[in-house]
Amino acid sequence: MSNDIIATAFAAAVDAGPSRVAVRTPTATVTYAQLDAMAQSVAASLAGCPPSPRPVLVVADQGVEAIAALLGVSRSGRAALMLDTFDPPGVLADTAERFGGGPLVADASHAGLAGELAARRTDSTDVVVVDSTAAPSQSALPTVDPATPATVSATSGTTATAKAVIHSHRNVVANATRYRDAIGASASDAFVVVGPLNAQSSATPVFAALLGGATLCMYDLRRLGPGGLPGFVNDTGATVVHLPPAAIAALPDTTMPAVRLVSLGGDRVTLTQLTRARSLLPGATLLHRYSTSETNWIAGWSLAPHEPIPHHSPPAGQPVAWLTVRVVDPDDCDVDVGEVGDIEVSGTHLALGYLDDPDQTQARFTTTGDTRTFRTGDRGRLLADGSLELVGRADDVVNVRGTLVDLAMVEATLERLGTVERAAVVIDGNGRLTGFVTGPVTNTRALRQAVAQQLPAAAVPWRIAVLGALPLTDRGKVDRAALARSASDRPAPSTEAPRNDIERQVAGVFASALGLDDIGRHDDLFDLGADSLVTVEVLAAIAGIVGRDVALSVLLECPTPAALAAWLTDAGHGPNVLPAPQTPGTGHRRGTGSRSVIRLTSGPSDRLAVAMFSGGGGGHLTGPAMLAHQLADRTAYAVVPWGF
Repeated sequence: MSNDIIATAFAAAVDAGPSRVAVRTPTATVTYAQLDAMAQSVAASLAGCPPSPRPVLVVADQGVEAIAALLGVSRSGRAALMLDTFDPPGVLADTAERFGGGPLVADASHAGLAGELAARRTDSTDVVVVDSTAAPSQSALPTVDPATPATVSATSGTTATAKAVIHSHRNVVANATRYRDAIGASASDAFVVVGPLNAQSSATPVFAALLGGATLCMYDLRRLGPGGLPGFVNDTGATVVHLPPAAIAALPDTTMPAVRLVSLGGDRVTLTQLTRARSLLPGATLLHRYSTSETNWIAGWSLAPHEPIPHHSPPAGQPVAWLTVRVVDPDDCDVDVGEVGDIEVSGTHLALGYLDDPDQTQARFTTTGDTRTFRTGDRGRLLADGSLELVGRADDVVNVRGTLVDLAMVEATLERLGTVERAAVVIDGNGRLTGFVTGPVTNTRALRQAVAQQLPAAAVPWRIAVLGALPLTDRGKVDRAALARSASDRPAPSTEAPRNDIERQVAGVFASALGLDDIGRHDDLFDLGADSLVTVEVLAAIAGIVGRDVALSVLLECPTPAALAAWLTDAGHGPNVLPAPQTPGTGHRRGTGSRSVIRLTSGPSDRLAVAMFSGGGGGHLTGPAMLAHQLADRTAYAVVPWGF
């Protein structure tokens, strides 16, 4: 019998230690022999159901019955698709209708729900309830082709439409074995898994534990909360813990000294999270895995207990030995080291493709001999030491006022600022960027100014909101859909509405030029992302309102509707009002001699002033003026040689 099928590998683990603890939860414990009996009972019941090429839907909480169902379905030669009982009824029904069709397997508490899902189909669909009291059986192992589907993992990825990723028996066994070998696991280890079983990031350690004879400790983090996790880890003597990085901050201050390895996956890891993980798990190696549902583990890095926490967030890490990772351009040619491109992964045990979606499968996967290649949709760069750095998703490049902006670039810029721990940037329905940050941020205006000094104006978020924590999906990733809804619902950051007609007119000009609905009387034009084109548009519109041209220096010194309106109504600022444009060819000179000096910004008298030269008869002052705006603590002049 082939060792490339799940039932055979699990049978070997049962034979090696039938009385060893196989699965432990806060309320139940079963041995390998007991779990095998339950799985065989499920397989026998499925043998009496009509054959179907569709996956078997498993409706069960995260516990012993769910594991028995998963093993039983694979023993029957069918593919298992785990439904997440935390999903709303409408989502469950949609998933069942899209991807189901065969029998359903449920634990006792969800038998009714499974029946309701089965009843929605026009064909006859059986429901098998897991028998937790099943007696051991000596039934023969089935004959299963290792290349046939074993698991189907429904995942939304970066889209709102669920995708169902198919893995064969051979893939599941190989990936479990590779993971187990990579972390040096043995039958004496106890694995803690807290994520939903329908996620591939949970499925790999589940099979790694059970096919290797170790103990699988299931703790439903969403149902039980983080408060009891350290106690469960210590009570079970767990040695390997799998956590989404975001869960670390929510754990109580209870150390877990017996843990030798913490596997962090599913999202980026911040330095704050690493520091806290080190304090709670002082004897553990910190392992981070970059993976996808289609490929499993792609790259990673680890920090031994004696190694210090780095000063900067580490990259995704070194690619694993059994995969080939390339960074390519749109023509599938390798880019140079350090250049950004699309991440492509090749290996012998990648997913078979997507259920019921041959077009997407063909678009993302290619096969050459025994090797499968997958275009991840992630963007990154290979560094000089061979490690991989992620820079975002290919579909995270958005169009803001005609400029392509990489959201990951904006997030990385925010996270490099000292007070920001984590950042997520989304685009709303009006094409405006909103940044959401966590950490001890007290001045979002200063944060925007800092970002504006490093990024193009189109990439500067229109508003920045400080949150206690970023919303997460059930798999521990940032819930960008929720943030986008929040961005659309949030009011404009105006603190005070314009007070009079001229302030309202100026505010309207600013808003129109920036493509915004409205702004407040104290909102800074440049803080809101004005670039040189916006500045020209504003000056032209203001000239149309007041019937006279206004110098750029005025706008730099009066960048808010309140300040500019006050200047426009104050005759004392007359010298800053330019004469009407001259007829071409007549010439126009201001100042004395062959040049003019225009003050752009004002600073303290004890600091050296800056002078910048600009040609074009004063028509190209925008560049120096924008630079001068970044020198707010110095006086800056533009020297215009009219002889140019």
